[in-house]
Amino acid sequence: MPGLIWRSANNFLKKTHGAIETTLVSDRDYFTYTQPQFGYQQADATRADVSVPLKDLSEKHGFDLIVDGVVKFEAKEKRVTLKSWKSFR
Repeated sequence: MPGLIWRSANNFLKKTHGAIETTLVSDRDYFTYTQPQFGYQQADATRADVSVPLKDLSEKHGFDLIVDGVVKFEAKEKRVTLKSWKSFR
């Protein structure tokens, strides 16, 4: 489950490196549960049944959120370029 993985990684980094700033870049503004739809039949499930807004997760867990697609990732330069052509390190 990506939420659990992110939280575990974030907690580990906080313990080993102190306070850190985290930014999530996603081309969607929601997180979709990919487990067996938590009891809902796929045909009967609505987006609200199987997803949560990333803004809500961002506010709850204290990370920054950018809703945009990534077009270029330069690991060596530690730079990300987004579809909106914003670039940040």
